[in-house]
Amino acid sequence: MLILWDFHKFTMFPRDFLALCSRLRQIKSDAAQHPHWEQCPKESRKERTMLREDLTKERETLDKIIAKAQASLATAPHGALRISSSHGNLQYVLIEENRTDRLRSQGTYIKKDCADLIQQLAQKDYDKRVLKIAQSSKSTLEKFERQRVGDGVATVRAVYSQLSETRQALVTPYALTDEEYALRWCSEPFACLAHGQGDKPLTTDNGETVRSKSEFIIANKLHAAGIPYRYECRLCLGSRVVYPDFTILNVRTREILYWEHFGMMSDEQYVADMLEKLATYARDGIILGKQLIATFESADRPLDTKMVDAYISQLFT
Repeated sequence: MLILWDFHKFTMFPRDFLALCSRLRQIKSDAAQHPHWEQCPKESRKERTMLREDLTKERETLDKIIAKAQASLATAPHGALRISSSHGNLQYVLIEENRTDRLRSQGTYIKKDCADLIQQLAQKDYDKRVLKIAQSSKSTLEKFERQRVGDGVATVRAVYSQLSETRQALVTPYALTDEEYALRWCSEPFACLAHGQGDKPLTTDNGETVRSKSEFIIANKLHAAGIPYRYECRLCLGSRVVYPDFTILNVRTREILYWEHFGMMSDEQYVADMLEKLATYARDGIILGKQLIATFESADRPLDTKMVDAYISQLFT
């Protein structure tokens, strides 16, 4: 456990630096066990992203502490402080740091009324210890960051990208770039819900037909943002089959998310069916606000397009 100090309040608080290192080792182990990186457990991919964020925060904290310690040492008095006790009384001794003779070991007693000097020397010793630990810890963090598993995977992915199209057709890649992975996902066939006789489908910018104006808006916004999706793709939830309005690939994390638009919230039976559908999702581990996005509208409250933009911006870009 790395211990950092607040320079103003002199209180200690723990930073679980070693835990970060342990998590990184686990992620590397997951990668080694899954040659196809896109098949690596999505929990590990999430953890990798969180780990990098934590490493960045830890390094920023260490930078601030190093700067404070260096600034304090720049104005510190010469010498070091030795504290001893004689007959129950504390004695403060100034040690000349650059001397090597007998006088250095003996030092010079500091009168108790020189409280400022005593405090400054104590602070100086503290600053030097903290600076050494913080610089060492930062160096270790930077070493881990240079050896990030993501960098190694990116290098492996580049091998396939650099092959000619002829060779790519002959090779099964172990890892794909985000663009290659998205292209393969989009090219996979999938079962979808057929339009009914009474439907008046609208053709989106992506070329598929959707059932409502609101779905048309959502589809076009996803397409404009370059986010891969499938419209009304078949999904088995236990014994029940559903067709989410949009099945979406988060290219960065390789996760699948679902987007349902509920457009008849003024209808009581429709709302009851919606609640049952959300419960079905939840029973299968697809939780609203996590793997499931939902937007709503009623007869007097249309789709909030700003909310659609916010979802796309915060979850996918």
